[in-house]
Amino acid sequence: MPVGAPSPYAAHLFMDFMCEPENAADLVNYVKYLSPHSAAGPMVNELIRTYTPSEADLERGEFQDDLGAFARNYTTAWAKVKNA
Repeated sequence: MPVGAPSPYAAHLFMDFMCEPENAADLVNYVKYLSPHSAAGPMVNELIRTYTPSEADLERGEFQDDLGAFARNYTTAWAKVKNA
């Protein structure tokens, strides 16, 4: 939430609302993006659940390190690739 948001109370109410498993599952089913909310999992559409990575898949994954000041160079290079 940005500093100086016009209604921090409303923002907190919305975040609380989205943390309810049923609402999180509804959002996943609508936008087709996975959710980190484990309690929402059983309520997510079965087809979407088939694309959820398993623990073994996650173990094979890699974490990206913070690029620090080099992030600007990476962003510029990626923009050149996308705009080519």
